[in-house]
Amino acid sequence: MVPRQIYVFVFTVLMLNLVPVSCFSLSRLFLRPPSNSLSLLMMSTGSASAPYTLYVSETCPYAQRSLIAANLVKEKTGTEFDVKMVKLGEDNKQPWFLALNPLGKVPVLKDERSGVSIYESLVVNEFIADACDSDRTAGLTSASPMERANMRIRITRVDTLARAFFTFLSASPDLPEIESNALLEKIFEELVVFEHHLKESGGKFMGGSCPDLCDCALFPFIERMNAVLPGLRAVDFPGRLKAEFPFFSKWMDSMRELPAVKSTCLSPEVFVELYKKFLSIDYFKKVGMADKKG
Repeated sequence: MVPRQIYVFVFTVLMLNLVPVSCFSLSRLFLRPPSNSLSLLMMSTGSASAPYTLYVSETCPYAQRSLIAANLVKEKTGTEFDVKMVKLGEDNKQPWFLALNPLGKVPVLKDERSGVSIYESLVVNEFIADACDSDRTAGLTSASPMERANMRIRITRVDTLARAFFTFLSASPDLPEIESNALLEKIFEELVVFEHHLKESGGKFMGGSCPDLCDCALFPFIERMNAVLPGLRAVDFPGRLKAEFPFFSKWMDSMRELPAVKSTCLSPEVFVELYKKFLSIDYFKKVGMADKKG
């Protein structure tokens, strides 16, 4: 039972409009609920007796990061996660959710044994690797401190890549072509880092023979680029990957084939329609995910 004081505090904050809106929290305003949605606050999959509850949204790339990590660990170790699909824009503003994460964002992972919840996708993924795959059966992290450090460096480049993507996508249609092309090239400049790593390591994934936390962090954004850049900006992203980034292109195909990843994917049409709505309200600039220039 959540103490009454917490409800009072959260209610006060809500009244003052101080609760931040989750990244991609507007998505549910623009998408019809899935056909199998329940009449409850959220959909739930997995065992109710699972040691962990993972709160996610089907359209948020940050939540997808943690869902992929949880799926990979479950496949290899059998660790159960009760996955609850949060309706962003509604559920994440409720007192019960703000008690889990006062920022109102997904993903959130709750340890049902201790009652403690953690949030922020990269933190959640590190916890999943440490707590659920300590013997590295799933291979989300390396036993080598140096390799783990290099993995974390690559993960920081994912954030740079994502920002370049959202900045290009949010650029004004009136931007001179030379400036628009420069923004587009920043995306491909960041991809060089991952192409080089795959080529030098000879691995199928960023983690070598199996995906690591960098693979989990990176894939959701590539899935969206692959759908939205051709669909909304007439950029042949898949074609350029095959021509200029052959190792990365194979990586993308290998990730898609994994059941742990495939089960989290949505159709390109879903992303195109969703991002049309985001761009119509200049969403990515408003929430600080894209540079305001352009």
